[in-house]
Amino acid sequence: MKRQSRITSFVLAIFFLMGCVATNGQHNQLSDYKKHTVCSDPRPQVCTMDYNPVCGEKKDGSHQTYSNGCTACSDHEVIEYVDGECEKQ
Repeated sequence: MKRQSRITSFVLAIFFLMGCVATNGQHNQLSDYKKHTVCSDPRPQVCTMDYNPVCGEKKDGSHQTYSNGCTACSDHEVIEYVDGECEKQ
């Protein structure tokens, strides 16, 4: 009975560790843990001047910090954004 309990514990530990997959330092600039806002048409033509930084992802995969979501979506190259400045690379 003890042997079966040890085997079961070992199998559960393996499954638990499989969830901790290394990314080799590669990760998406727009974190999966943040709410993504997708820019849609029609795009804004006038935005307020408030500063609430967002990180916008462009069609080519690059990222740029914008002063707010409206400003990010007014750029036709931006497809989506998340709250907060882009990470420095």
